Amino acid sequence: SLTPPLMKVIADGYHLLVELEDMGPAFQFCVLYWKKGQESRMQQKVVKEVRSVVHLDTMEAGPDYCVKAQTYVEVINRSSSFSQTQCVRAQGGTPMWLVTALISAGFAVAALTLSFLTWKTSKIFQYSCCPVAVLPDTLKVSEPPTQLILYGSEEAEQCDLMVCVIPSEEVLRLWIQ
Repeated sequence: SLTPPLMKVIADGYHLLVELEDMGPAFQFCVLYWKKGQESRMQQKVVKEVRSVVHLDTMEAGPDYCVKAQTYVEVINRSSSFSQTQCVRAQGGTPMWLVTALISAGFAVAALTLSFLTWKTSKIFQYSCCPVAVLPDTLKVSEPPTQLILYGSEEAEQCDLMVCVIPSEEVLRLWIQ
């Protein structure tokens, strides 16, 4: 009977890798891998040549991934029993909730900063373009504007009556003196 292969399961970041012993060119390996607790969704990979390390899958942060393998020789149509199951977890993974929390906090800070800058800019424009100034009492209008218009037109008419036309020679003579 065939012996199961010696294997080493490696988690390199988010990559699930397996290192199998090289038993010769006639040997193939059937490698089964799955997320721990989800044995019904087991995946299979047939390795015909053992180079060094075989990439099985890209892992998610959190769950453990398990691997087992068996040796198969096609010429005699025989396979070994499965090796012992080995499980690993993705290394150096930042939990998804932490990433989500950091992104949310960044958006909140950006929104608050944008709101503050908008408010401050509107205040600067308000003080620059529309300053609040108190008029002195001499410039305040005490009568309704319609009365002011009437007074203005009467004075203009009186001025028209007082206009005197002086000939240019006389203006020149008065100016030279």
